[in-house]
Amino acid sequence: MDTDRMNSVEGFVRRLVMAAANASLYSPEHRQVEALLGSAYSCLEEALAGEDEVALMLVEEELVFA
Repeated sequence: MDTDRMNSVEGFVRRLVMAAANASLYSPEHRQVEALLGSAYSCLEEALAGEDEVALMLVEEELVFA
């Protein structure tokens, strides 16, 4: 996996986790949650550019993707 794709996957996961944390504090409709979800989606689109899938796995408490 190239560095740009890896950064996009990391950005997607980071923003998705932040959105979930904010949604638990406020509401899913909160503007910050919506902004983070939009940003996460953009990162996912970048990660999927030219690819059919991104595999995420948890191995010994480490997130691994391919």
